[in-house]
Amino acid sequence: QTPALQSSKELAYWGFDNYFPQNVIGVALNNSITPGLLNFKANTLQKGLYLYEEKIVGGKREKVELIDTELEDWLEEVDIEKYILGASQDAVYLMNVFAELIFSRGGGKVVGFSRLDASNCRVSTDYKTAFVYSNWDKIGFGYNSDWAFPLVQKAGKVSPAMVYHSKNNFPGAMHYGVAPWIGSLNWLKMANEIPIYKWASIKNGFSIKYHIEMPANYFTELYPNSHINPATGKNYNELDRQGKERELKSQMNDFLAGAENAGKAFYSKFAIGPDGKPMAGWKITPIEDKTKYNAYLEDFNTSNQAITSAHNINPSLASVNTEGKLSSGSEMRNAFNIFNEISLNSEKKLILEPLLWAKNYNFPDKKRVKIGFKTVELTTTEAVKSGMVEQSNN
Repeated sequence: QTPALQSSKELAYWGFDNYFPQNVIGVALNNSITPGLLNFKANTLQKGLYLYEEKIVGGKREKVELIDTELEDWLEEVDIEKYILGASQDAVYLMNVFAELIFSRGGGKVVGFSRLDASNCRVSTDYKTAFVYSNWDKIGFGYNSDWAFPLVQKAGKVSPAMVYHSKNNFPGAMHYGVAPWIGSLNWLKMANEIPIYKWASIKNGFSIKYHIEMPANYFTELYPNSHINPATGKNYNELDRQGKERELKSQMNDFLAGAENAGKAFYSKFAIGPDGKPMAGWKITPIEDKTKYNAYLEDFNTSNQAITSAHNINPSLASVNTEGKLSSGSEMRNAFNIFNEISLNSEKKLILEPLLWAKNYNFPDKKRVKIGFKTVELTTTEAVKSGMVEQSNN
């Protein structure tokens, strides 16, 4: 049920149990490749910002980089690098970014700007209030004003502390954005179970290599009561024979186990009974290992490819084998440059939207000045020693 908040501030559940972000993150972090894919996307975003203005140059619209010390000082004051670091993770994992804006007395300026963990944030059904709480799975009923903040509206009054929510507008999702890679959740869940199954098979499976059979009366005949045990000076008894059996079993195990014993031959004797038939002798039977070590490996490889595709990342960048081989350096370089150019535009928009609003609020006379992400284009070391060219065009 929805917590009984004030009627104008009813909580809009994020997922059926209001715990969708935490559930998604839990599944993702238990996967062997998804955290790496998402961190790769986030790290690609964290190359810094630049200021620019769009101008017509030679009949074409181009982004012309600007230097504005006033804006640059403000970005430094609000610690914009820390915001980008956290917001990039929210954007790639959840496609929702929440920023807290602190206004000066009277609402004249945005003097504080920081990222809120998107997994802790919810909005009201009327989309006027943001709720920030870290234990949504344990929330009780009732309204708590300590974790309710007005949402920044495109126009209207400002409060001392407000929250700006940016999201990708996904069809059917009214209050929260939806990450495109969510479609791979079932692949993730399946892929996460395979290593658990493998580990359980290794941990709990039998690993007996040989079945060694010995005659039941072997030690009685070899060490009869009438013989003297040199170790004790007394006649052999049942305890002596049990000790000899343990000693021989240990020797047999040392003889058969280990790679250095591969290919060894074992010799034993058998006797002929009064009926002319061979009496029981030692018998060593290898036990065939029928463990299906390759079980689900094809499914695991298929899931890795499906997960990578869901993130719109070329397998060569994800170090995923395709057709039994990894990609060449040139393939990876071209794939990265294409990915960097077109694949992160939605995430960039979500991260920059709150920042641009705050910038325009503080500096209404500088609306023409925009903020973009710096990028890195990979090239050859022959062209550039570092193999990277920094660009300011996004």
